[in-house]
Amino acid sequence: MPQPSSTAKRVFVLLNRHSRHYPGAWDDPESLMRNTLAFLHEKGIAGFDTSSALNAKPRLLVKENWVLFLHAVFDIFNDTYDPATAHLPGANDLPGIMVEFSRRRESGNTNRAVMNKVNDEVRKAHDMKGFGSEPPFAADYSDGKHPTCWRPRSSKPRASSTVPALDPALGSAPAPAPAPAPPPAPPPAPPPAPPPAPPPDPAP
Repeated sequence: MPQPSSTAKRVFVLLNRHSRHYPGAWDDPESLMRNTLAFLHEKGIAGFDTSSALNAKPRLLVKENWVLFLHAVFDIFNDTYDPATAHLPGANDLPGIMVEFSRRRESGNTNRAVMNKVNDEVRKAHDMKGFGSEPPFAADYSDGKHPTCWRPRSSKPRASSTVPALDPALGSAPAPAPAPAPPPAPPPAPPPAPPPAPPPDPAP
């Protein structure tokens, strides 16, 4: 199996709805990728070279729309990417960087734990969409619905998930509320009072 080059990177973008980059990002992910690469270049994070990265035609893999966030994952310099095998363990893992855009914060870091999770969920996205599918894979969870894929590459159908919420603070869908407990049963009715005793017979 061909190994990706040492320059191949995966970028996970966590875009808050209050960020200056949010308007139009769902419909124009190309703009979001350009803005992300420009930010990485400007801040000197992970040695990214914006111009060469853009010339390499970043490949969008996943985009998800949540109520408060938009998630996007894209690759650069991943010349060995093969969508036919990207669902296999270890076949599509890349080192990468997480970029967060919000109203007051714009940051990037190479959080290995987060990127391991992202790699796993990108692999699941290929599995869920079935054989012959190719990215970008889009899912809109903003209305509270969770798409279901009935023909995954693996044998067991399951609910679709691409890059699910990594943490409640990262725009996750809230956990379903537990079903309300049934009301307590009413106490049993008290037994009926015994009839009054008859009056004693009068003395003779």
